[in-house]
Amino acid sequence: MASSSTPNTFPAPSNNNNNKREAIESVDDLRNETTGKEAKSARIIKEEEKDIEEEVEKNEEEGVTGEQKINNEEASPPSTSWLGTHRHLQAAVAAIDDRLLFLRICEELDARGIRYESVSTEPYVGGYLLKLMDMSSVTNKFNVDAGDFFENLKECNIRLNLPDGSSQLECTFINPPLVQDFDRTEEEVEADKQKPHTWVLTIGSQRPRDMPSQSCVITHNIEDRLLTYCHIYTPVKRFEDAYNSFYKNHCSVRAFTYHKLVLAYGGEHRDLLFILSWRWNWRTKTGNYALCFGQAPSTNKQNGHVPQRRWNPHVLVSQLLIERFKKERDLVWLVNYLVNSHRSLSIIHQFVKTQIRSTKINSQILGIEANFPAEMMFHLTPVDEYCIRLSYGSQISMEFLLLQDNQVAVRDCSAGASEF
Repeated sequence: MASSSTPNTFPAPSNNNNNKREAIESVDDLRNETTGKEAKSARIIKEEEKDIEEEVEKNEEEGVTGEQKINNEEASPPSTSWLGTHRHLQAAVAAIDDRLLFLRICEELDARGIRYESVSTEPYVGGYLLKLMDMSSVTNKFNVDAGDFFENLKECNIRLNLPDGSSQLECTFINPPLVQDFDRTEEEVEADKQKPHTWVLTIGSQRPRDMPSQSCVITHNIEDRLLTYCHIYTPVKRFEDAYNSFYKNHCSVRAFTYHKLVLAYGGEHRDLLFILSWRWNWRTKTGNYALCFGQAPSTNKQNGHVPQRRWNPHVLVSQLLIERFKKERDLVWLVNYLVNSHRSLSIIHQFVKTQIRSTKINSQILGIEANFPAEMMFHLTPVDEYCIRLSYGSQISMEFLLLQDNQVAVRDCSAGASEF
């Protein structure tokens, strides 16, 4: 059966009521939204103001704290640590001391007119090096004839590398006038002449009382050594030609170190020595030559045996030879005298044996007291370089005249006699 029915529906509200209610709700929502935004903005502003105030207070506190920190840092010592050892510190202090010492040495060299280069570091050996360029003012100051000494002085350096603070004077020479030829071949001698010779001397190790400054001691030692070199070099240079042409057949050079000359003579054995040196006295500002006569062991063997060493007879006339050499500084005459008189003087010395006689008998006979109980029976006295007097008692005397080539003339000079 068909029946018609209507659906169950709610009645629709009226339009006026709905519009009014929606308008009211829209106004309330707008009012709430506006109020919320204003409250939120006010809250944000207050929070920002609070943050600004806190930041200002924090900055003020940090400023005070920073000032206190700076004051504390200035008041308290630094807290940095030393990474090295005590050896590094000692090396740094030693380097500074070396520099200061070289500065003082340069001041002393300037005062003496010695020219030099700037202080440099040795690239191979290490340490400080001071090169001396012009030292002619030293010889001019003391009126010393140096000849061509400084022309053959290739280098002159001062090194400071010793633990006690002393220095080393290093001199390199070329064209030496004499070289060692004793017991050497001619090829070795010629090769030695062609190469440079370097001599090293420690200076400044001993400090006199009147020289409190180490730099003053070093410069004095430099002047002393240069003057010694010049005084030995000049007579040796004049003797060079005579030695190479003649005297090398009668004597040999044992050593020549520019501060000392050692010659060996005495025939085939070369067992007698002559040493020439120079001694400078800074207190009196003068110097003197020193001549020494000695003996050396012979290297030549006879029948498998080395001959016995003999006494150097030139000791008898050493004082006379020293005085003459100081005046003339002639090494040619001196070596000629030594070569042509060593055998004759040795024979005279062996002829006069040491004999002693008693003086008690004479004192008892004469009734006087003798100063010495004994005296020499023979007296051998050098009158000059060529005359040796032999005295026996008070009446008898003889004179031995030294001639060329070790020859001797005898003269009886007892009681005024003058016979040969």
